[in-house]
Amino acid sequence: MQPQEQINSYIAEHPEWQRRLMARFRQLIRATEPEVIGLMRGNVPAFDHEGPMLSMHALKTCVSIWFNKGALLKDPDGLFQLTDKDEERAVRKYKVEEGGTIHEKAFTDLLK
Repeated sequence: MQPQEQINSYIAEHPEWQRRLMARFRQLIRATEPEVIGLMRGNVPAFDHEGPMLSMHALKTCVSIWFNKGALLKDPDGLFQLTDKDEERAVRKYKVEEGGTIHEKAFTDLLK
């Protein structure tokens, strides 16, 4: 199975609210970084551009986007929700819970 088909399959196996969020995240990623490569890494969709960029996780109560080098990014809109463990790592996470909306401009600004 091709990587895009694997990502489609991953998205399809989740509840409707998560499918909508993941599909929109994927559209925003592709529109902002047209050269991005989608693949499966660790059983979740990942997107690379000149190295690992981010991964998309469907968790029980949210869809979470993990920025691999998020600690290097400026987050003026406060999308990242940091825990004590996150402070020690380079990864930063942007979570959207059921019923929530994606802050599209702030998210795409992080991708640039």
